[in-house]
Formats: sequence, structure tokens, C-alpha cells
Amino acid sequence: MEQLYEELKRKLIAVELKPGERLSENALSAETGMNRPYIRKILTNLSDEGYLETLPQKGSVVTKIKRNMVREATHAHLVIEQAILSELVNKVKSGEEF
Repeated sequence: MEQLYEELKRKLIAVELKPGERLSENALSAETGMNRPYIRKILTNLSDEGYLETLPQKGSVVTKIKRNMVREATHAHLVIEQAILSELVNKVKSGEEF
């Protein structure tokens, strides 16, 4: 379940899933082999985070990209890069292999 969530989130952030595009529980279930309650939970989580909008009788639709979402994703990316770089520098200084 976590793997599909991360994959969909990556596609949303990379705009591989376009704003206005509909995500079907049935289609995702058929593609992944996961049952619909799991798919629904994933889509609900993404909706709660602002990536999707749930519309009555239509299902989940990709929302328009919001500046604060891009800012948050960029910030998270920079924090992760800095942590990795810091760890590598420490390993090089101590003579450890990486």
C-alpha cells in the first residue's frame, strides 16, 4: 500500500498526472491488484494532503498545483540533500567507505 501511495505522490509532484485528470479506484485496482478499500484509503490520504480533490459521483481528480506545495516539496528535497551531503562529508573525514 505504501509503495503505491509513494508512486502516486511522486507522479503528482512531477506533474506526470495532470491537473484535472481523474483517478479511478477501479482502474487503479485492476492495474495494481489491490482491492478498492486500499485504493480508496490511498486516494483519501492524497486528498487530505491537497494533491487530489474528491468529487461526488466523479471520484478523485488531480488538483491544480499550489505554490505552497511546490515550496514544501522543494524545501524537503533540499533538507534531504543537505543531510546526505553532511553524512558523506563525515564519512570521508573519518576515512569510512561509502
